Amino acid sequence: MSVRHAALVSVVIPTTGRRSLSSALRSAAVQPECGEVLVVLDRPEVRSEAAAQIRDLALGSTVRLLTTDGSRGGGAARNLGIRESQFDYVAFLDDDDWWEATKLRAQLAAVRRAADPARTISITGAYFHRLNGQTVAVPTTTYRADEGIATYIATRSKLRYGQSFVQSSTLLAPRGLLCRHPWDEDLRKYQDWDLIARLIREGGAELVQLREALAHVRQGSSDSLSLVPDTDAAMTWLARNEAALSTRARADFVCTEIARYEARRGMPAAALAHLADAIRLRPHTAALLLALAEICRSGMHAARDRLLRPARTRQSAVDTNAARRRLVS
Repeated sequence: MSVRHAALVSVVIPTTGRRSLSSALRSAAVQPECGEVLVVLDRPEVRSEAAAQIRDLALGSTVRLLTTDGSRGGGAARNLGIRESQFDYVAFLDDDDWWEATKLRAQLAAVRRAADPARTISITGAYFHRLNGQTVAVPTTTYRADEGIATYIATRSKLRYGQSFVQSSTLLAPRGLLCRHPWDEDLRKYQDWDLIARLIREGGAELVQLREALAHVRQGSSDSLSLVPDTDAAMTWLARNEAALSTRARADFVCTEIARYEARRGMPAAALAHLADAIRLRPHTAALLLALAEICRSGMHAARDRLLRPARTRQSAVDTNAARRRLVS
């Protein structure tokens, strides 16, 4: 039996047709444990371009191109890939990320060692490529089942990013479990945090974390939602997981994912109100400082705009008067 015939994993790559898709595809298709790669395009209007990009890689029949109705979002694209998948396990890879060559092998070995592989999911560490060109290995702390996945995700006791790390490009899960508990197609952000928490909470899954960095994740690519403030999605995630959160983890989440992003949206008053609620729950100092820094930045931007507004108004009046004089001269 060839190595390829022993494959156990379907790889699902949701995409909008970005050029970075080629790197993601190559890193998935070369893994011996990969039986197929399902590229799910969420922009039908660029199907011909995406097909040409795939064809140029000459990866053969391993790769299939699927298409959503358009603008359905990552959750719907991943669910379509799950439904069309043919192997026992499904791994997810964003189209701007890529894998180390041993990722699937390491995860399958870890899952097989578990008491119930059909209910075991796996995440790995990653190399996180920052916008400033720096690369850091994440996470810096290890998940413990006794603290719970929601508390692990939400806790922010350190200023440096990467204390915990749960991201779609590191996830491998049994297909049957994913069919019963699919991605939330209405949630525009925190989809991976939501799915993994539900697989554990509702699906009874065991999570095996490999700390080794086996994926490469880019920070906020051009049309990524990762940097876009979405307090509605944050509130939804919090409501779903509140019972599983420690009090301090809840406070940290309100600071970093709600108050901070309300400030980033230019809503400092709302940010301060959420921050006051969080302070009563005693967040970690790092989470509090991150929220305060964003609120101060937002306040400075607002003050600058107020100071510049009269000058802009005066300049506009001068320009208008000059234009009138030209018209009548």
